[in-house]
Amino acid sequence: MTITLSIPDLTTVLAWIGALTGVAALVWQVATWRKSTHNVKVRAENRWIAYADGSLSEDLVCVIAHNTGSGAVTIENWGIAVRKHGNLAAIRPHPQSAILPHRLEPGASAAFHIEANSLRQKSSERGVPFGQMKPWVRLGTGQRILAGRGVPLKR
Repeated sequence: MTITLSIPDLTTVLAWIGALTGVAALVWQVATWRKSTHNVKVRAENRWIAYADGSLSEDLVCVIAHNTGSGAVTIENWGIAVRKHGNLAAIRPHPQSAILPHRLEPGASAAFHIEANSLRQKSSERGVPFGQMKPWVRLGTGQRILAGRGVPLKR
């Protein structure tokens, strides 16, 4: 019984090293490129605004867009989607809301406020529970981002 070992020549070894480093570089470039874009998350929360005179605002629902990516993006519009009943948008934006269009830089957030009483009224008019009222923002790319949860109100 004879065992023979073939030792690859230097050219074959260098070719394999080049191929492996090329694939590793490609994977790195794809990962870096994917992280260099915007990544906007939308959520809603209840809010009250404290004024300088010590008074509080009316009950508000705040739609918050947060950019967790490393690229900036512009928010063109926002609203509340009501399943099977269209969209609600603030005709008169609350003075504390971000002004549209709003440039959302990496790591930054933008807040848009709507009076909770107007949402309560629309909910009762259309018979839509608050859980089915989904906040959204429309980006300059045309993409519409919906919140994972509905409006945080109770009857």
